[in-house]
Amino acid sequence: IAGPTNCGKTLLSRRLVESHGFSRISGDALVLAFQNSFPNLGIGHSVDGMSVEDAYASTCKGFGRFLVQFLNALAWENPMPYVVDTFHVRPLDLEGIDTSKTQVLFLGYPEANPGDKACETQAYQNEAYGAPHGWVRGDVTEVAARFLIFTQMSRDLQNECAACGLTFVDTGSGFSDALLAAAALATSQEKAYD
Repeated sequence: IAGPTNCGKTLLSRRLVESHGFSRISGDALVLAFQNSFPNLGIGHSVDGMSVEDAYASTCKGFGRFLVQFLNALAWENPMPYVVDTFHVRPLDLEGIDTSKTQVLFLGYPEANPGDKACETQAYQNEAYGAPHGWVRGDVTEVAARFLIFTQMSRDLQNECAACGLTFVDTGSGFSDALLAAAALATSQEKAYD
């Protein structure tokens, strides 16, 4: 499960763990491990000497290659259900993934209003955690500017999914229904394990 910040990746993966017994693998934890253990690979939340955009592209490319090999090996070796949720991969980075054994879902909000998304996210974090945290605790105008980037990222992911034959679920409106649909997609197909 991949997509931009606040599209429902972690919530969906946790629901799959609770309702279907999936094991969860955090893509963010894997990226952080690469960053700290193998900084020369150019995989990390930030990469020395690179702009934010170049670091993201480098991380997606390198982490995507790793994920293809990792997920293909897990599907071949382990019949247990698992879910990986990550920000750091794009559809084009998953070339070679065995879609007969692995369900790939991208989530996003290509038509969301960035200002509304900023307010909704701050309100949700207020309710869930007592206060917004991380970059979401900033001024709503600054938070909306970030969501503008993530909205464009969602459009790009939606187009790349169409070009690569992967599934994109729009979580921008009807969030609860969209997550239910994504959960159904994640669990609907029997995968043949050798």
